[in-house]
Amino acid sequence: MKHTKALWGILFVSMFAVSVSGTAFAEEMADGEAPADDGKGIYGGFQAGGSLWDEGDDSSFGWRANVWAHPFAYLGVEQLANFVSLEVAFVDLGKITPGSDSTLGNGGQADAGEVRTSVDGWEFSIVPTLPLPVGPGIALFGKAGIFLWDADIRSATDSGESDQDLVYGAGAMMDLPMNFGARVEWTRHRLNFDVGNEDVDLITGGFYYRFR
Repeated sequence: MKHTKALWGILFVSMFAVSVSGTAFAEEMADGEAPADDGKGIYGGFQAGGSLWDEGDDSSFGWRANVWAHPFAYLGVEQLANFVSLEVAFVDLGKITPGSDSTLGNGGQADAGEVRTSVDGWEFSIVPTLPLPVGPGIALFGKAGIFLWDADIRSATDSGESDQDLVYGAGAMMDLPMNFGARVEWTRHRLNFDVGNEDVDLITGGFYYRFR
């Protein structure tokens, strides 16, 4: 079930990127103009890395599939065209088996036994970007938004939770030839579980492609 949800997330992101960028390309070609490097375009990427739970006491494999665009480029605000983007991502924070002294270790139940917790969900963020003068296509970025997550908590009695919580982070990106690029980032997801709060740091790196 978890893998099915992840595949649906990747499919949604991919279809969204292709459909929106295809529409924009068709409009430009209908006007008899070739796409220009004006900040327009849809970016889609995949990143993988590790998530750190419970202040680094627990860790897991994590990944994200994301798509973003520069809305001001389409609104004709050239001064902000390359400095602000909106991003949607499907994020998997991985699966952990926390220790008994962790917030999620036993939920206050001494006889709960081993607890396995996994979290994934949709992330919606605004991403301010700062191009660097050291080379073309190199930039730093910050981000802040909301994370709509679902958790599977498996122990003596299986359960689940869902909520909407804050996410923020920072990273760097660099354009590569043929519309590809590389991106690394750190994000912190503040999860409000019924038994307490948990900060999860996700550190990922990967590649993206610019659809025109």
